Amino acid sequence: MNVIIYLLLGTVDIFLLMTLIFKVFRWPLRQYARETLIIAFLCSLESYLSRIVFGVPEVDLILQNIIILVLMRVLLKVNFYYALTLSVIGSFLYSEIAYITYNLFALFHIELDFSTPTSAGVYFMQISVQVLAALLAFLLYKFNLGFSFVSVPPHDSKRRFTPKEKMNLIISCVAVVCIFFTVYVAINYGTFGINAIMVLEFIALLFLLYIARKQDAI
Repeated sequence: MNVIIYLLLGTVDIFLLMTLIFKVFRWPLRQYARETLIIAFLCSLESYLSRIVFGVPEVDLILQNIIILVLMRVLLKVNFYYALTLSVIGSFLYSEIAYITYNLFALFHIELDFSTPTSAGVYFMQISVQVLAALLAFLLYKFNLGFSFVSVPPHDSKRRFTPKEKMNLIISCVAVVCIFFTVYVAINYGTFGINAIMVLEFIALLFLLYIARKQDAI
């Protein structure tokens, strides 16, 4: 039963992460719902294997981002540059929602059991994050917020990158490394490490959104 719950909640996690990407960049989610569900389920399966079966949670987020990146290219036909940028922004945004949710629980002295990946506290936390992520996605849709400089896929995979895009690509690659480092710090250095890295991640997210805004204005 725990396996089913884990896979179900994990699929919802990634589906909402992808939904945020779609809403931030004003793409029609319904048109790609099947492909998005496939990406979400495969990421959830990878997470279960990494965390539960093989006991290596530190590789989970980086593998999830690789799966999202590759399948956005293969299933959604998003070119590599945009797939990397969008997957990083989506991951950072969802991580920040989770961080805010965790701190809200701490602020109101709500103690949850995080002793195992399948404990009730972890599941409750996941559902709470999902509710906030769904709310944010709805608000983005309702008020037509976000960016429109990335056209709806399929994209031309053979086009050349501009110098600015090459620089942004390097920034996104560094951000992917930060995702892996975030998990490593969280596992090995506790609350202080999490707080420090999440502040840095938030700054990186703002910077990526600033770049997106500048491109949207062109």
